[in-house]
Amino acid sequence: MAGRWRIAVTGIGLVTPLGLTAIENVAQVLGGQTGIRIRPDSEGATAAAVPPTFDISTILRHPKNVKLLSRPVQMALKSVREALGESGLPESRIASDRTGVYVASGQTGLEYDEFFKGLTLAWEGGREQDYKYLGGMPSKFIDRYFSLRTLSNAGVGAISTEFGARGPSNNYVQGETAAAVAIYNASLDLEEKRCDAAIVCAYESLLVPSTFIAFRKMGLLSGGGLSPVYTPFATGRPGMVLGEGACAFILERLDDARERGATILAEIDGVGLASQIADEEGLTATPDDLRSAIQGANAGDNGGDAEYLFARGLGAEADDLAEGRALAEILSPGLTVSALKGQTGYLGAATAAVELAIGLLCARRGVVPAIRGLDHPDPRIPLRFVRETPTPLPDPAVAGLFLSSTFGGQVAAIAARAIPFADMNRHEQI
Repeated sequence: MAGRWRIAVTGIGLVTPLGLTAIENVAQVLGGQTGIRIRPDSEGATAAAVPPTFDISTILRHPKNVKLLSRPVQMALKSVREALGESGLPESRIASDRTGVYVASGQTGLEYDEFFKGLTLAWEGGREQDYKYLGGMPSKFIDRYFSLRTLSNAGVGAISTEFGARGPSNNYVQGETAAAVAIYNASLDLEEKRCDAAIVCAYESLLVPSTFIAFRKMGLLSGGGLSPVYTPFATGRPGMVLGEGACAFILERLDDARERGATILAEIDGVGLASQIADEEGLTATPDDLRSAIQGANAGDNGGDAEYLFARGLGAEADDLAEGRALAEILSPGLTVSALKGQTGYLGAATAAVELAIGLLCARRGVVPAIRGLDHPDPRIPLRFVRETPTPLPDPAVAGLFLSSTFGGQVAAIAARAIPFADMNRHEQI
């Protein structure tokens, strides 16, 4: 799409390892806190980024549906509830069939441990390991709703049903860039008048045995999965920590949001998407890929008028080095660079949305948060990282760039700008 988009963000909801609300997330990030912990309930004391517990049934319009909802979908619903409450959209005159739902989710799949209890009973006493014995009593140990909970598009149905959104809808499973794709398509539908409001939600949980084992076998986990230290771009960085979370945005056309008197939190200027073929040194984008994505976000050849950037900052040495060198090659010198995974953990399909939300909400306060634990940046990466304390912005409304990429070679850049507080004394505002 040519020209600058005029898409307003009127609501944001967050459920992350840092907290269960947007306000709590921003306070934790700016305070230098992390949501990464050692899970005492896990075998081998695994390091993970886990949100606080909550009871979704107390806020559902249809509480009986809880049995159909996986934990990540419950996080998604909670984040949407917060975003809608902030936006005032339920009280607006926007018809339900003009409200779209755009969801970014993980490719969840079936977890084999769902069958363990049933199989143990079915094959007891040295019985032949054949699935024909899984009927009768053993089958009662298998939750009848497990297949519904593991669908990657379960969130679309749950959000549409719970909040009565009957407009355009779709689900995207493009890994870490899925949220950028969802925002892109929601913005297009708004611009082209296919809907008048859009619920965009991204969610995933990587805290399942098969995912953990896969990342550990690739040698990507911090301390083999046992260390809670996660320091992107640092010398001697130990690797990644997996987590789970969700983030929701309410998007509207800027003029419409102004007309109904909504509080505008931010504007989406554009989204750029690119793809690449992975090389032997890692799957982080090359300079040409990043340049293409940034240009596609209407941000110009070298970031345009962006004053700050949130890098992918995966925390794996080869990927950090490739990304850092590529950014140094294409960005304006001195651009302020931050990264959040050292505080949120790696959240899969929720990552790009969570980082966009937290980054914009911090910018509303006039600062870019520091990269936690970056005491000794990798000297091979010539970027201006935010370290130790948040960096003030010359104007909270300046543009920012938010990057994401996948292990499959997809790249995304979101250009957005925060709208500063009308009254900085209203501490309850996000």
